[in-house]
Amino acid sequence: MAVLGIDPGTSRWGFVFLEGGKVVEDRSIPTAKIKADPRAVIELAKCAQLVAAPSGYGTALKKISDLTETDFSEMLIKHEGEKTVMGLETVLRGFKEAGINAYVLPGVKLLPTVSSGKKKNKIDMGTPDKVCAAVAGIIDQAHRLKLHYNQTSFILAEIGYGFDAFIAVKGGRIIDGIGGAMSSSTWRGEDGEILYLRGEIAKEDLKKGDTAVKKVNEGALKDIQRLSDEFKPREILVSGSKSAEVFKFLKQKLKDVVPLNTCKSSNAAYGAAVIADGLAGGSFKEIVDLLEIKMAKGGNLDYVKF
Repeated sequence: MAVLGIDPGTSRWGFVFLEGGKVVEDRSIPTAKIKADPRAVIELAKCAQLVAAPSGYGTALKKISDLTETDFSEMLIKHEGEKTVMGLETVLRGFKEAGINAYVLPGVKLLPTVSSGKKKNKIDMGTPDKVCAAVAGIIDQAHRLKLHYNQTSFILAEIGYGFDAFIAVKGGRIIDGIGGAMSSSTWRGEDGEILYLRGEIAKEDLKKGDTAVKKVNEGALKDIQRLSDEFKPREILVSGSKSAEVFKFLKQKLKDVVPLNTCKSSNAAYGAAVIADGLAGGSFKEIVDLLEIKMAKGGNLDYVKF
């Protein structure tokens, strides 16, 4: 069975096809092209028997065909009449209209492996694409260190064009996260998405923009240390389109810092394809079960006071 994973990046979207658990196609398309004409994404999706779709801020696991307007609001988190920054809504509605066999995925906050106490006054603990990048990390570490998936333990530093995020994995499960709207490189004292919903900042202001390299580096170290307070990870995995400088910096400051490179387009696209394979009952079903993705529940605005 051919499955497709998609990573809706700020500067480019990544696409990875798997068959029998192996990568058979790996490509990227600039985000600007997709915003101008999303048909290329829909045509690619038609080539797969199951797709892990781009999911915004995520919902409980759900087929595209079953999405309601409430689900779209949960995933997109935007004021009425506003367009999504990366063309996401157009693609998702196009998938639904075309009858694409696809699932939308949960973000970190909706996973049952994250304790409810950590969710208070947070929206962005890591979007679904960061969950997918963490899945890529689980496979990578398990293979390199000859571990079972449930023995993997790391903090993922995902350093992107527009956002940085940090995901804690223990025992092969995601237990905590600091999403792009909460990371130190964009920190405004609380979750940026909450400030956006209050009307205090614009959506574009959530991105880190031209943040100085020093601030990004030091912010990454700070966020890794915040997540390390609860457990001692085996490694720090560094991923993302803008991760090279952060990797060099962290290598000087911490032990066991390892680059994550599972494919050309993006680790998150590979991880999304792995989830699609697992949902289809393929060779990666064990990982999907371990992550408890099917048990995700709740909403992105739960535990938030405005």
